[in-house]
Amino acid sequence: MASDNQLTEIDSPASPEPLPSDCKRRILLHCLAAAILSVTVFAVYSNTLHSPFLFDDRTNILENPAVRITSLTFENFFTAGFKSPAMNRPVANISLALNYYFHGYDVFGYHLVNILIHILAAICIYFLAQNILEIQIKSGNEQETHSFLIPLLAALIWAVHPIHTQSVTYIVQRMNSLAALFYILSVLLYSKARVTDSKTFGTLFFCGSVLAGFLALGSKEIAASLPLFLFLYEWFFFKNLNRRWIKRQLPAIIFILLCSAIPALLFLGGQPVDNILSTYAQRDFTITNRLLTEPRVILYYLNLLILPLPSRLSLIHDLPVSSSLLTPPPTLFAILTLTGIAAAAIYKAKTHRIFAFCLLWFLGNLLIESSVLGLEIIFEHRTYLPSMLLGLLPALLILKFPRHKPLAISMLLILAIVFSIWTYQRNFVWKDAVTFWKDCVVKAPSSLRAHNNLGLVLADEGNFSEAEKHFSEALKIAPGYVDARLSLGVVLKRQGRYSDAAAQYRNLLINDPYNARAHNNLGIILKIQGNLDQAVYHYKEALRISPAYAFAHHNLANALKIQGNLQEAAYHHARAARLDPELARARGSLLKTETGRE
Repeated sequence: MASDNQLTEIDSPASPEPLPSDCKRRILLHCLAAAILSVTVFAVYSNTLHSPFLFDDRTNILENPAVRITSLTFENFFTAGFKSPAMNRPVANISLALNYYFHGYDVFGYHLVNILIHILAAICIYFLAQNILEIQIKSGNEQETHSFLIPLLAALIWAVHPIHTQSVTYIVQRMNSLAALFYILSVLLYSKARVTDSKTFGTLFFCGSVLAGFLALGSKEIAASLPLFLFLYEWFFFKNLNRRWIKRQLPAIIFILLCSAIPALLFLGGQPVDNILSTYAQRDFTITNRLLTEPRVILYYLNLLILPLPSRLSLIHDLPVSSSLLTPPPTLFAILTLTGIAAAAIYKAKTHRIFAFCLLWFLGNLLIESSVLGLEIIFEHRTYLPSMLLGLLPALLILKFPRHKPLAISMLLILAIVFSIWTYQRNFVWKDAVTFWKDCVVKAPSSLRAHNNLGLVLADEGNFSEAEKHFSEALKIAPGYVDARLSLGVVLKRQGRYSDAAAQYRNLLINDPYNARAHNNLGIILKIQGNLDQAVYHYKEALRISPAYAFAHHNLANALKIQGNLQEAAYHHARAARLDPELARARGSLLKTETGRE
């Protein structure tokens, strides 16, 4: 037995080895970069947290019963994901449903999530840019500094760029930003899987990349290009642009093209050509017009990315469509310029690999929304994913001019500060619907949509005389613009000018006798004027044209009740309630009630 004054050695478990100083330094730099990006982004978007729902937010959130979930069940998630208006974007729809579950219609929560998505996307850009540099640049103390500064500046310039306010501040464009976040995360995880020495981590990273890819595709169809860019990433940065390797990958290339085509076929259905052409049915331009115009649009995007003054940014741009290679004259120039940029990227790929990949990333990720589909001609949010790596190009100045590194860093920091100020300024436009649409009218005075929507929000605020001016202006530009004529009739009626309102609807019905909304609205006027028989006739005409028109059922029921036809009135009241259970709530909006839409 050992005495009390003897020393006894106890075998304790080995303590973990401390992290190497280089590893600690890298972790600290990563945390610092994430903190800088998070604080900066939150600061420049802090004035958007109470901006209202605008434009398509109404269709996808306010008037979308599928996202109004009250419990977290599979059935509710399925309904939110696949029974919303944008049924091909279930992941984004479910995120909006979760916002409703936690926040109802309080915009604060929706904006907070959008800002967090933007922050996470910026952090992913930082790590991906760092991976690209580490693959291309040999390690060393000076190069370690580069692998922190260049990715951070690249991510920062992108994160505070004013053009991205449309993807972050406009709530429904979460579909766009969420798809881009998962897209860049998929590429990042693939890159991590390729460089890690651990088989276990490699497998986990690869599985994460696949999962992120599916989540991107479930957020928006722009992610269909992801397989192609994963392949290009492998060829550029791991296969050294080896032509022999690319020739051996023919089966893989075919598989990748099929993977990219499957989402397109699911979206377009069994008759893709007919379905593509059908997307032009409601457009005032043809597929040829669009294909000729989009090169000019892409150059305009580049122009906005270089000089994103708030005065140049807008939801709507007045950009005339091209009808031939020389009409307008910049059309041919734009086509030749883009061809030259793509050719230069390919030609210089061996010697300027990062530069070439970033340009191809930009052009390639614009392809889906800038090609044959009959989408709107131009939207700034379409630059969100394509521009994600463009911040690397100015940041590479640090490598290009190592002797002038302090000057290069200073210039890029000044650029980031200027962009931050402009972003903060631009976000004030989103503070309310009237300010927003007035901004659109100033910047796109020939836009029917801008005038019509400004008229709508002015009417909802009770400013009928100003609303009338903008509906009339829209009709001067395009006398056949149905929405403006319907809305003009509503504001005339609200001013007590019933004969003028009826004249607008009769004018519309001469040219479009099958317009159910015009019949419904004319019925409302006739009922006010005491002509119940004619009112009932027009309500019934509206229902003959559109049997599921809830507002016409509701209005017809009220007219029949006055006539004493209680049994038929009860039937139409019941039909209205079945078709639109939220009809009573919807009647709170003047123009929705009387025109059946915003």
